[in-house]
Amino acid sequence: MLSKKIIGLFLLTNAVLLFDACDKSEKVEIYSNKYKEKIYFIHYLWGIGDEITIISLKKDFSYPGDIKDNYSCRDYGAFFYKFMNDTLYIYGNHFLPPEKNDFKTPINFIFINIFEYKELREKKAYLEKQLTVFPPSFIKVFEHDDSIENK
Repeated sequence: MLSKKIIGLFLLTNAVLLFDACDKSEKVEIYSNKYKEKIYFIHYLWGIGDEITIISLKKDFSYPGDIKDNYSCRDYGAFFYKFMNDTLYIYGNHFLPPEKNDFKTPINFIFINIFEYKELREKKAYLEKQLTVFPPSFIKVFEHDDSIENK
């Protein structure tokens, strides 16, 4: 009986440590001189398969409370972006718009299908188009995938 309790406690502790290790966030700030506006890309990962990406005017975000004020995407993966001529271009997944759009900076969402996405990420083709990856941690994933495909 005691061994079952110890095993149960061990499994519970490891599960908590696993999910705690998965808790992470990444944040990038973009500033529009023309509109005097800071825009934040925020990616939260809090478990296996549980993540959200936010485009926000707030540096700090609380989920789910602030979701209605931001662009949000629950799809897995990275997106590409470019900030040019005081306009933000987002290439990738579908983002849900905020209930009330307080963004002054124009944001253009360009949906790309899986084949276009794969083409951009292979051999860093996104760099040729002057695009940046968000979240930045996905660059390592792209490089790893390229190294496997080249073997």
